[in-house]
Amino acid sequence: MEIQKALKNKYQIDYNKVAVAGDGGTICFELVDCDNEHHFLFIDRRIDSKTINHFYANNYPGETDSIHLGLNEDLLIEIEKIYNATQH
Repeated sequence: MEIQKALKNKYQIDYNKVAVAGDGGTICFELVDCDNEHHFLFIDRRIDSKTINHFYANNYPGETDSIHLGLNEDLLIEIEKIYNATQH
């Protein structure tokens, strides 16, 4: 399934596959869509980034093969819940 469609349909997030980079806090996670396809996504949290909280697919934000998906408020809220729950 195309990633844009996956974000609009039902999806699951693997709680064990959420990682945070040391670049200001870029978050990487795995999204599993309703067709059971796995997508690695990144939330841009790089210091001085012009796309803070925007989503990227395929690779780390700024890499040549990363795909800028823009902002998705609903998914951002869900990831923030997961991230905050794992921070003890």
